[in-house]
Amino acid sequence: MSPSALPDPLSWTELLRVFGGLVVVIVVLVAALWLLKRFQTGLRTPSGPMRVLACLHVLSTPVELQPPAGGQGLGAALPPTFPDWLRRAVEQRGKAKP
Repeated sequence: MSPSALPDPLSWTELLRVFGGLVVVIVVLVAALWLLKRFQTGLRTPSGPMRVLACLHVLSTPVELQPPAGGQGLGAALPPTFPDWLRRAVEQRGKAKP
């Protein structure tokens, strides 16, 4: 092809064609999102997989958790606070590297 046969990329017709294509893509995207929202009725009905049974309640007396007897169980191996746990995790990671 000769250079004169190629359309000028900055001509009004080419700019309108590109802009028109962009508008078409945006319209199709909005229409697809609208259809998706319209036909997903199962998520909005109360008979779906989850529904509210009751509201949250504040107990009048706090529940105190007792540690397992004899220091056994899952809580026995964990430090009582996050900084202690983090310090122990960093130390163990440093020991694991050769």
